[in-house]
Amino acid sequence: MTTLATWVSKQLASLRGLQSWLSDVQKYLVEVSARTMPANHQIVYHLQDTLNLLPNLANMDFTQSFMVSTNDQMLVVYLSSLLHAVIALHALVDNKATIGCAELEEGGELEK
Repeated sequence: MTTLATWVSKQLASLRGLQSWLSDVQKYLVEVSARTMPANHQIVYHLQDTLNLLPNLANMDFTQSFMVSTNDQMLVVYLSSLLHAVIALHALVDNKATIGCAELEEGGELEK
């Protein structure tokens, strides 16, 4: 669980960083389009280079493989949750049986 928690924390931090970067880019582009800030061509070139690294979501092959991968990951999460619930129910039934046996033994001793 610790490595999973660490992985999720790192992913969350990465997404927060990406959100912050995209917010800054949006703010810059809005200010340039409103002409409140002059356009810096180095920044525009850098943005174009960065955006070329992003996957093309219009590509159906990429979208299909992304959906398959996501569905596989969700299946693993679903199965692990189901397994966890079954183990918890088994522990509950086992505990109930243990308590029932103890009560029967206690009741038998009282009758003697």
